[in-house]
Amino acid sequence: MKKSIIWKIVLIIAVLGISLWQLSFTWRYYSLEREQRYSPENMILRKKAIHLGLDLEGGSHFLLVVDTTGKGGPEMVHQVVEILQSRVDKYGISEPVIEVQGNNYVVVELPGEMDPSIARKLIGTTAVLEFRVVKNITRLRDVISEIDQEFNGRFSALLKTFPGGSMIVCEADDWKYLDSLVMEARERGIADSASGSVLLWTREMDGEDYGISNYRELLLVSAIPEIPGGAISSAQAGLGTSNNPSEPRVDMEIGGSARSDWARITSENVGERIAIVMDNEIYSAPSVEGPILNGRSTITLGKGTLEDAKALASVLQAGRMPARADIEESFVVGPSLGADSVKGGVRSMLIAGAVILLFMLIYYRASGIVADIALVLNMVFLLAILSGFNLTLTLPGMAGLVLVIGAGVDANVLIFERIREELDQNKTPKKAVDLGFSKAFVTILDANITTLLAALILWWFGTGPIRGFAVTLSVGLVVNMFTAIFVSRVFFDSILAKPNTEKLSI
Repeated sequence: MKKSIIWKIVLIIAVLGISLWQLSFTWRYYSLEREQRYSPENMILRKKAIHLGLDLEGGSHFLLVVDTTGKGGPEMVHQVVEILQSRVDKYGISEPVIEVQGNNYVVVELPGEMDPSIARKLIGTTAVLEFRVVKNITRLRDVISEIDQEFNGRFSALLKTFPGGSMIVCEADDWKYLDSLVMEARERGIADSASGSVLLWTREMDGEDYGISNYRELLLVSAIPEIPGGAISSAQAGLGTSNNPSEPRVDMEIGGSARSDWARITSENVGERIAIVMDNEIYSAPSVEGPILNGRSTITLGKGTLEDAKALASVLQAGRMPARADIEESFVVGPSLGADSVKGGVRSMLIAGAVILLFMLIYYRASGIVADIALVLNMVFLLAILSGFNLTLTLPGMAGLVLVIGAGVDANVLIFERIREELDQNKTPKKAVDLGFSKAFVTILDANITTLLAALILWWFGTGPIRGFAVTLSVGLVVNMFTAIFVSRVFFDSILAKPNTEKLSI
C-alpha cells in the first residue's frame, strides 16, 4: 500500500479520534440528571457539549418592543440588545439568543431558564437605576395620614403594619388600587417631587412568613436620586455574611467620583435604608450599617435566594436602558416538551439513516459499505463541529441533519453512477474510479455551493429557528464534501491498492 494512502488513513483516524473525544463531553453532559446539568461544577462540561436551542432544551421566550420615538431613534434598539446581553451573561445563562427583529423588536430566548419571574427581572427592568435615601417611618406615617384625609381613610384601611411597626405593606391584590390613590395624591401635591419626598412601592415579595399572600412594602424616599446606577463599577452575587454563612449577598463597588458621594451618604444615614430604585419600583432597600469610605458595599438579602442575589447583581452592574422596552409576548417551553422534541428528532434521523444505509448496501453491494461508512463519519464529524464551536442545535437544525444525510447520499450516488458508466465502457476498476470521482466532482461542488449560498442567505436574513437550520445545513455541506470526496476515495484507493484487482463490487 502506498505511503500517501497510509497517511490519508492516519488523517481520517486522527480526525475521527478528535471528533469522538469532543462528542464525549456531550455524552457525559446529557447523561446527567436535568438538575445536575445546571450546577456550577458542571458548567465547563456544559460549555463543551452540544448546545440545544429553546425548542429542544426548554426555557423562556420573550418578545420586547422598544420605544424608539425618543432621542437616538432605531440605534437605541441595538443598545438595548447590548445591555440585555450584558445582564443575561452576568446571570450565567448559557447560550442565550438576543437579537433584533424588524425595526424595534428584540427577541430574547433563555434556554434552560424555566422561571419566568427570574427572566422578567433580568429583561423587564428598563428604567434608570437609582439610589435614594429612605425616610424614617414617622414621616411615612404623616404622609399616609395626609392621604387618608383626602380619601376618607380608604388608603390606610388596606395597609398592614409588621413586624413591630417597622414595615407598612399591602397585599398584592390590593396594590393596584392603592397605587392609584398614591398617584392621585401626588397630583394633589401630597408626597410629590416638590415636597422633596415621594412614595414608592417595593417589588412583589413572598408574604408566607407573615401569614399573608404576596405583598409590597410602601416606602417614602428622597425625590432626587443620590447616586445614578451608572456609578457602579462591579457587583457580584455570593453566599455568606458575618451573621449567616448561607445568607445570599451582593458585593457592590462604587467607582469614580461617586465614591466620595457614597461615603458622604452612608455616613449621614447610618441605621437608615438606601432604596435601589428601577422604573419607579424599589428592588431592594438595605440598611446602612456604617460609613462606607472605600466604595465597597455588601447588600444582604435576608430570606432571599441566591437567584435573587444574581438577578440584583446583574441589574446593578448592567446599569440603565437607553429606551423603554416592554414585554409584548412571553411563553415558557417546558423541559418535557423539549425532551419529546429531541426524542422525535433523533427517532426520525435514525429511521431515515437506517433506510438509506440499507438501500445503499443493497443497491451498490460492497461499494455501498463504503458509502455507509462515509455517511456515519459525516454525522460524527458534523456533531463534533457543532460541539467544538459552541453552535446551537435547534429542532429545525435536526431537520437540517436529515437533509445533510440526503445530500451525502446524493454525492455518493453521483460518484457511483459515474464509476458504473466507466466500467460499462470496459475501463479497468482503477481507471473507472479515477474518472468517476473526477467527473462527479464538478457536479457535486456546484450542487453544494448552490445549496450553501441558499443556507447563508437564510442565516443572514433569518432569525431563531431559521438560523438554526441554516447553520446545521451549512456545516453539514462542508463536512459532506470531505467525506464524499476524500474519505470515500481513500477507501476505494485502499481496495484497489491490492494487486490483481480486476472487479469492483458496485
